[in-house]
Amino acid sequence: MYWMNKITSIHNEWMKRVRLLSRRNKRDIEHAFILEGFRLLMEAAVSGIRFERILVDETEMSRAELQKIPQELIISVASGLLARITQLQVSPGVIAIAHMPKADKGILENASFIAATVGLSDPGNLGTVIRTADAVGMEAILLSSSVDPYNLKVLRGSMGSVFHLPILQYEDAIRLINDLRHCGLQAVAADISGSVQLYEADLTGRIALFVGAEAAGLPDELLRLMDMTVRVPMSTRVESLNAATAFSVIAYEIYRQKIDFQA
Repeated sequence: MYWMNKITSIHNEWMKRVRLLSRRNKRDIEHAFILEGFRLLMEAAVSGIRFERILVDETEMSRAELQKIPQELIISVASGLLARITQLQVSPGVIAIAHMPKADKGILENASFIAATVGLSDPGNLGTVIRTADAVGMEAILLSSSVDPYNLKVLRGSMGSVFHLPILQYEDAIRLINDLRHCGLQAVAADISGSVQLYEADLTGRIALFVGAEAAGLPDELLRLMDMTVRVPMSTRVESLNAATAFSVIAYEIYRQKIDFQA
């Protein structure tokens, strides 16, 4: 009975910690986050993310993926317990507590292609931006006043790409832009009223591609600081594109131009 009570106490302690880390303020304070599901777990593991603990449903303990994880980090929990704390509709089988990776501003000095978001609030959109940035070879993600990249919906939306790129978070967007200028990066913004049509723009230089809030875009004071604002051509039947979609279209055009320029 003593050992059963002790095991239950340990389980309750870690499950309480998972619940706490579902809140952004706790994640920011502790520099830790939670991830759910074996696919995200393995993406994080191969990307060098350090784990604090990994809670595994006892029915999943024989999975081959777990052999690649340090066994002392794994806690087997009774079937059904994870379903009580998961943010998903179906129990993921595994919930891990992980340490946030540290990113150094030094990455900007030699970067040639990065993403910057200001005011992006939808987790699905940020997940798409990160996934696209990874796909086109961007070297970093800079965020200001945007949704937490370690929000579970962002993690899942990025399909693990969030673990592949350094992420720098800024409280002040002006400071973000100043850091880019200091490192010689050109600030280019997606804007519905952009001064240059996308397919007429020279995008072969060292570029930081900006995307703003879903409804309002970038504030006017930031647009005035851009080196270039580009608009995506579209049918007159459509007023605007989703923020992540506009970002993706422009990102792929920059990627294409860079490949052609280097050929």
